[in-house]
Amino acid sequence: MNWPLLIIASLLTLLFLAAAVGYLGYLKFTRAQNAAINALRLINNLSEGVYRSSIEGKQLSANRALVRLNGYASEREMLAAVSAIDTEWYVDPNRRSEFQHLLNRDGYVEDFVSEIRRHKTKEHIWISENARLVVDPKSGAQLYYEGTVRDISERMRKQQAEVRLNKLADMVPGGLFQLRRDANGSFSTPFLSRPFLTLTGVETGTQFSVDRPLLAGVDDADFPDYLKSLTESFINLKPWNCTFRYRCHPDAPLQWLEIKAHPEQADQGAIEWYGCIADITDHKELVQRIERMAYFDLLTDLPNRRLLMNRLEQAVKISGRRRRHGGLLFLDLDSFKSINDKYGHDVGDTYITKIARCLESSLRESDTIARLGGDEFVVLLHDLDSDVKGARHDASMVAIKIMTNLRRGVELNGVIQSVACSMGITVFKGGAQSSEALLKQADTAMYKAKAAGRNSYSIYQAPEEPVYGDQIGAA
Repeated sequence: MNWPLLIIASLLTLLFLAAAVGYLGYLKFTRAQNAAINALRLINNLSEGVYRSSIEGKQLSANRALVRLNGYASEREMLAAVSAIDTEWYVDPNRRSEFQHLLNRDGYVEDFVSEIRRHKTKEHIWISENARLVVDPKSGAQLYYEGTVRDISERMRKQQAEVRLNKLADMVPGGLFQLRRDANGSFSTPFLSRPFLTLTGVETGTQFSVDRPLLAGVDDADFPDYLKSLTESFINLKPWNCTFRYRCHPDAPLQWLEIKAHPEQADQGAIEWYGCIADITDHKELVQRIERMAYFDLLTDLPNRRLLMNRLEQAVKISGRRRRHGGLLFLDLDSFKSINDKYGHDVGDTYITKIARCLESSLRESDTIARLGGDEFVVLLHDLDSDVKGARHDASMVAIKIMTNLRRGVELNGVIQSVACSMGITVFKGGAQSSEALLKQADTAMYKAKAAGRNSYSIYQAPEEPVYGDQIGAA
């Protein structure tokens, strides 16, 4: 056996194996080195700031995004300038200790929101930090911490603007809202102020149907006009103004609400309304009271002279179109003064009120009973006979019914008081006479009944009109 050759061959084999192992190690090292370089490049090109800091808070490294966030041109410049994070960076000097406390307690920090100074320019901005504590796997000693920083100034500005908007909206009478109608017809509410939610009883996140947009509690009687006004605003891009009755929940009382909103064309074919809603219940009730005072007698709640004349004008026109007569009865109590003198005005007012109720019960719903004042009442009748003689007969029957019911009396201080009255009657068809003239005719006939002995009725006839039958009657 040639031992020298064998030894040489073995040495060569060992050298080859060593070279092969070394080459493989070199390849592994190169790959690791390339991976590290690629990771650094990736970190440097991230839009979020990435850093590593010592446990004491000294900056050890920073990527380009963090360097730019702090107003510097290079990592070297920034690391050289930063010395005390707690006072130089955080606006609140206690914020650094809060960060450190969480990091030591949990080993990490998530979405740690702070107001800081852009280090070089001292401009105030808002950031969100995430960090983790790195420890020695063998000893457990804290080595450093690393994390990310994201500029959230825009988000915070929006939040602050929303807070300010809500504060302002809370001070506005009524509620503010934003209503959106998408191209597919569905509705949503990007914004509802707290007063809106309180006023309407709507809850945040409520889904609105196409059939009942924004407010489901609109009274059924007003809903067609509510929906029509919204639809017209959508089609014509005109302001949406609507007044309606509304109920917050089935057991709540009706209230009057008013909406005023302006529509705008939005993205993707949508329309958005920006508006306000107000409770106008008190205003509505005040207007109704004022209108009632203008058209109704305050004591009896019967129509007053003004409303009577309006209805009489309409009745004259209708009688001409239908070719049927209408009638007017002027009624004056015969003994009202003695009641006032005997019992006083308060009892007299009660007496008048009870007579008003008695007169109402003697008439059809289509007829009108009005109080002119004092103890004078006027009855407006519709749809009497087409012939004047028949119409006067019909009116006389109503007069007899009224006088009969009044004669039964009304209770006053525990005593039934029989009521007597004098009544004048006139009939009309078309506009031959004015409303004032017709009222004067009935008044003239009433005084004729009084002159004839009271407690009776008289039918008006013009001086040139031939007399027929009885003009004076009694129940």
